[in-house]
Amino acid sequence: VAFSGRTGLNFRRPTVTLRALAEESACLAAAGAASQTLAPIALVFGSEDVGLPTSALLQCDGVCQLQTAGCMSLNLSHAVAVTLSRLLEEAVARAPLEPAAGGGSGER
Repeated sequence: VAFSGRTGLNFRRPTVTLRALAEESACLAAAGAASQTLAPIALVFGSEDVGLPTSALLQCDGVCQLQTAGCMSLNLSHAVAVTLSRLLEEAVARAPLEPAAGGGSGER
């Protein structure tokens, strides 16, 4: 999945929001865990100055756009941190609770 804010008439790749990507990846992970076949997902970010080249975007299965509330773009490390945080948050929310080893309540 490529991360890009690129839009316009000359760029018509299907895009998803980070929320939709997190939900879909959590569902795929749960299905993969149940069948014991996890497929990796590559997250592709471009450089801060020019982003991803078109050739890299076209090699990805999808494009995710981060909602930045009027900010043109995010610092690369911030974009990666926001993305990983949201993906982890969704995965944890969907993970089944397991009882604690000491017979605890199973709360996280």
